[in-house]
Amino acid sequence: MNTHVPDPIHHARSYGATTTVPCGSDNAYWAPLVLIATCVIGAEPLAAVLDSATQLVTVVIVLLLVRSQLKGQPPTAVEASRQVGH
Repeated sequence: MNTHVPDPIHHARSYGATTTVPCGSDNAYWAPLVLIATCVIGAEPLAAVLDSATQLVTVVIVLLLVRSQLKGQPPTAVEASRQVGH
């Protein structure tokens, strides 16, 4: 009698499943860790960390959008004068 149960993550990947879609068993690995972290840290500090992370992501996205818009604009007079000397 074979009692070996294959790991679902390796089993799914061995058949060519994409690695960008999380397997159902991945949540089972994180659930105990999240439960312990919530009990140790508490809800308020955890919410503050998530809020700060959200604000950081928003700022990075805005900066990337501004940077992409500035690349499409013609050079300023100061930039143009620097390029003439070279």
